[in-house]
Amino acid sequence: MEVKNVLKELLSMPASPSGEEDKLLEIMLNLFSLKDDIKSSTPGSTILYKQENVPEFFIEAHIDQVSLTCLKKEEDNFFTFKNNSIRGQGLYGIEVIYNDKHGVITSIPPHLKTNTEEKLYIDMDEDIPLGASITFSPPEIIDNYVVGPGLDNRVGLSIALSLYMENHNIGLILTKREEEGLLGAFSLAVEIKNVFVIDATYGEKGIYKGAYTEINKGPVILIGAYTDRIAMEHLIEISKNIPLNIQIEPNYPYTGTDGDAFILNDSDTSVVILAYPLLNMHSAMEVVSLKDIEELYVLTDEFIKTTYL
Repeated sequence: MEVKNVLKELLSMPASPSGEEDKLLEIMLNLFSLKDDIKSSTPGSTILYKQENVPEFFIEAHIDQVSLTCLKKEEDNFFTFKNNSIRGQGLYGIEVIYNDKHGVITSIPPHLKTNTEEKLYIDMDEDIPLGASITFSPPEIIDNYVVGPGLDNRVGLSIALSLYMENHNIGLILTKREEEGLLGAFSLAVEIKNVFVIDATYGEKGIYKGAYTEINKGPVILIGAYTDRIAMEHLIEISKNIPLNIQIEPNYPYTGTDGDAFILNDSDTSVVILAYPLLNMHSAMEVVSLKDIEELYVLTDEFIKTTYL
């Protein structure tokens, strides 16, 4: 199945806040008929492969996303909330969802304020329990872009799934709670020799100080202190032969991805971090280019076919 079609299916599935990924995992594994491939399933991760022995090579993606957490009901239908790594800018007026009920993020009108504090609330005609996760309206494909929340890492998941279903000699690792400190990847109990981690990176070069890449300019190789230089050189050579443009992003000493957990678990693991540039990461309005998604798939697929077949 083409990566764009896999992505369309995943975009229609429920949101998966950190710690609440099981519903998405169940629906996804059933839809793509992958349950028989499960070799290990723990509260932090699920490992799949088709062959009898552990494969030489794995593709990995985390399946959770950032969200809001309800704190308490103030009055009427207004609720305070904890922001779990969501960009605060632009939250005002955004539609939110809890238990299939829709609400909106709002604030006290300026003429009714008693001080200058700009405090935001969830306005929803539904009792929201303390600690409940609040998500946003699902993303959609608009022309050549995917727009909406949770693209980090629903996009990476679509690429990883597509590669796994196309290449039967590799393994697939799906981790939970990456957004809470890489907890799922740290819990892995299986020895992994070679792994490509697929994740998002900031595609805001020239806008965000810490961004080195741009959307529509091709997939990204993240370079950390531990990432496998030989594999990266092979990827660069493959990109020239295809040809397609790639971007390089330095991250020292760590990358902020599950790759950090792999190398801290076992320093002998060969780790490569591949990413798709993302605008507005950790917001309700993330943006990614379909071109970058498809090229990241092609680059990784060619690496697998020229290295592990």
